Parts: sequence; structure tokens; C-alpha cells
Amino acid sequence: MKHLYGTLSFEPEFQQLIRTTPDAEDTFPDPIIQVQKQASQLRQFLKKLKFPDIPVETLVVITNSQSRISLSDSTTYTRKHVIRDTVLVKRIEKLTSQYTTLIFDPKLLRKATRILLTSHMPSTFEPLEFYRIELDQLLGGVHCPKCDALPMRRLHGKWVCPSCYYQSKLAHINSLVDYVLLVSDTITNREACEFLKIAKDTARRMLKSLKTVETGTTKDKKFELVIDNLVKSIKKEDI
Repeated sequence: MKHLYGTLSFEPEFQQLIRTTPDAEDTFPDPIIQVQKQASQLRQFLKKLKFPDIPVETLVVITNSQSRISLSDSTTYTRKHVIRDTVLVKRIEKLTSQYTTLIFDPKLLRKATRILLTSHMPSTFEPLEFYRIELDQLLGGVHCPKCDALPMRRLHGKWVCPSCYYQSKLAHINSLVDYVLLVSDTITNREACEFLKIAKDTARRMLKSLKTVETGTTKDKKFELVIDNLVKSIKKEDI
């Protein structure tokens, strides 16, 4: 799943993805190769545990409806592996009808599921510590989902970008996703004020609207930030 914005140009001949926005051009590793590597690792993992060999299909799913996909000359290769989330269910149904031979019986499938779940280890990567960045060195404010400019301005219940004039009611949620990835999966009202550069009352309303788990007393109350739930909220605005 990729929630990138801008024009996304896949260049498999150079193993890269180019994202073009009004202000910048960024280069990323080819996500097709990334997911194929993950598929290979999964097959090796199952093989090591003596499970039968199974077909593993790979897809790169673009979830941002405002992004534009641009293809290089390798159109057939990219079309096979890159889709939008709106057709994901249809593609799964197609794959289901394509593979009709039973390889894992229900008992073996439950065993594989159990082993995969118990073998899962959450990432312990701490980006700020790894790159030796202090929390107060992070650029605060709500960034624009369209052009990445900082900070957006809060006007009449909406976020307005002073650079591209894009408007959004939920742009702060993108910045909260950044907070989870960079800092912590819990946040206090004071921390939200400092990170988003907003007033105390505004921060409280925004955190309350997430309808998330709250712990602690009023003074040091923490709000649990779950990335999956935050992304679902962002996608509602895309719709």
C-alpha cells in the first residue's frame, strides 16, 4: 500500500519511482521490487518450516485518489503490478478464480496462520535516535497533503495551504501519522499543541474527534494513535 501524492512515474528499467509535485521531484526505490522481495522472503520462510510451496502474487496498491500514475515504456510490466485500491477486491477475486487447486487444507492453513502471527516482530526502529535528531528540531505544524508545504493555516474550521491554496478538514491527521512514525503512538494534548502548532482547545477537539483510547487523568491524559484508524479517516476525505 502506498499513499503517495503527486505524479508517480514508475521506471522499472532503473528500479525507481519518481514522485513529481509542484515544488519538488523525489526518487524512491521501486515498490514493485520491494514487494517481490517480501514475497520471496515469505516463500523462504514457509519452505524452512516444511510447508508446501504456494504461489505468491504481488501488487503495489496506490491509495491516494489524488495521485496520478505515469508509466514508462515498460507499460505491460507496470500495469501487471500496480493498481489503485478501488480495484483491489476485483483483482483478488480474479486471482481466487485463477488458483483453484487446494494446497493448504484448513488444518494446515490454521497452523501457518498461527506460526506467522507468533513469528511477527514489530519494528523497533527509532528514527530520531538513529539519525540523532532532537524532537525540537522537527519542523512543526500541519503539512499540506497536496504539496507538502509547512505550515497550513487554520481558517473557519479548515486547513488552508498558503502555497498551493489546497483546503482540507483532515490535514492534521497526516501530521499525526508522521508523529506516530517519528515519535510515539500516544500523544498528550500539550504534545499535540507543540507538534501541530495549534491552540490547546483546538488540539483537544481534534484528538477527541478521533474517538480513540484515552488513558490517564485530565492533566496528563494520553490519546492512543493507531495508524490504520488514522489512514481510514484520511481516506474518508479522499472519497
